[in-house]
Formats: sequence, structure tokens, C-alpha cells
Amino acid sequence: MKEIDEKDKNKEILLLLVKVVGIMVSIVAELIVGIIVMFVVWHWRVEKQREERAEIVATYPTEIKKKLEEKYGKKFVVNPKFFAQLSGPLPFIRHYVPYQYEVEEEGEDGYLFNVWVYPVSTEDSHIKEIRDNYYWKVIEKVTKEYIEREMEGLLPQEYKIVFLPDFRTIFDDNIVSEHQIGSYFKSAKRKLSIMLFIIVPPNSEIEREGFTEDKVRTILNNFYIKNNRNMELYFCYCESKTDDDFEKLNVEKIEREKLKIFDSDSSNRDWLGEIDRKISIEIQ
Repeated sequence: MKEIDEKDKNKEILLLLVKVVGIMVSIVAELIVGIIVMFVVWHWRVEKQREERAEIVATYPTEIKKKLEEKYGKKFVVNPKFFAQLSGPLPFIRHYVPYQYEVEEEGEDGYLFNVWVYPVSTEDSHIKEIRDNYYWKVIEKVTKEYIEREMEGLLPQEYKIVFLPDFRTIFDDNIVSEHQIGSYFKSAKRKLSIMLFIIVPPNSEIEREGFTEDKVRTILNNFYIKNNRNMELYFCYCESKTDDDFEKLNVEKIEREKLKIFDSDSSNRDWLGEIDRKISIEIQ
């Protein structure tokens, strides 16, 4: 009888263990299925969000064009390609950054500049605001006119002026016209960075009467003070190494290259190796 009781107990224990294992297997299986379902749902939502985001982002060029034409009263062409670092190293970590576009003004000069589209958030791609640096065109015009006016009679007959701005600069939305340049410099939150090159043919006379480094520095300082000292200005008076180098130096291409995001042409940067720097001045 005792042996039978022992066998029955062992059988009951074994059955209990089987039930426990079965329950545990069932729980684990449910957990695995739940995790798979959660992953599938999460992946579906991510893909849906990506599709919705892509549809909204596809409207950005049209919205940019509309905003710029309303703001400046001119026509513009927007490159539909954009630059944006949208994802972090892991798919669930995202960085909030704007979408950057290349935009060109319609017309003979075809001024090239950058536009940034800021979405509401990383989850909501609807447009919060659109900012640009088209105002560099005005600053370039005013700066070149000032230099040519103040250095009239000091420069050789032949010269070229290259104006290179900091493409990362984004201007306030209410700055649109030339007469506002003074107020812009006064209210700007950060200094504008400008590189200015005057390039002349080889063997040009720069030691003529009145043209000295002190004279040039005074002219630049006056411009600096006039604009509320709110800039970092690098100036260089240079000679091209050969007449051919001077002739082939294309100012428009060099200046456009500074603001290009896509299809950059490295040959437009070779000119720096084809000049001799005679006078270099930094004011900040």
C-alpha cells in the first residue's frame, strides 16, 4: 500500500509539473506573440508616419515659393532636393532640425540663396516657419558699392570684387528691403561673417598715392562702425598670378559656390591658389 501511495504522489507531482510547464510555455508564447504584435503595430505606425511626413514634405517647395514671392514680390525657383539630418543612430531617437533648400531668384543674375523650413516638431511635419538668407544679396550690393565708392581713384582700372558670406546666417523675417540694413546690423543677435576679396591683374600698382594698408583699414573701420560693429570682416587685396588667371576668374560662380548645397563644383574653389595676397586685414 505504501508503495502505491508513493507512486500516486509521484504521479500527482509529475502531473503538476507538467501543468506548471504548460502554463509557463503558454505565458511565454503569449508574451512572444504580444511582442511580435506590438512590433508589427509600431512598425506600421512608423511607416504610416513616414508616408504622411513624405507627403507633407513634398509640399515644402510650393510653400517656400509662395512665402518668398509674398515676402519679396519676386519670382523664385526652388530646388526640390533638401538637406536634413532627420534620424539619430537609433530609429527611435530623432533630432529636431530644419530642412534646408537651395533657391534661385528668377532673372538675369539668378541670385542663389538658402531657405530653411522648420516643422512643428519631429512628430508633426506641418510647417511652423520658413526662414531664408536672401538678404545677403542686399548686404553684398551695399558692401561692394561702399568699397568701390571709398576706394575710387585708388584702385587700378581693372579689378574684381568677391563677396563671400557665411551661408549659415538666417535673417529675421521682417528684414526685406535695402534701407533696413542699418537696423538689421543693430538688432542682429550674432555677428555677420563676411570675407571680401579685391583681385587685380599681376603687377598692378598698389603702392600708389593714398593706397596704403592704413588707408584701407580706415575705410573698413568706418564701414564696421557704420554698421554697429556687428560683423566679422576679413578683407584681402590680392594679385592674380597671371593675366590668364585674372581673365578666367568668374566672380558669379565663386560667390554662388559659397551658397550651394548640391552639385558643388570644386573647380570654383581653385582660384584661391591662383592669387598672391598683398594686404590682409581682419576686423571684428
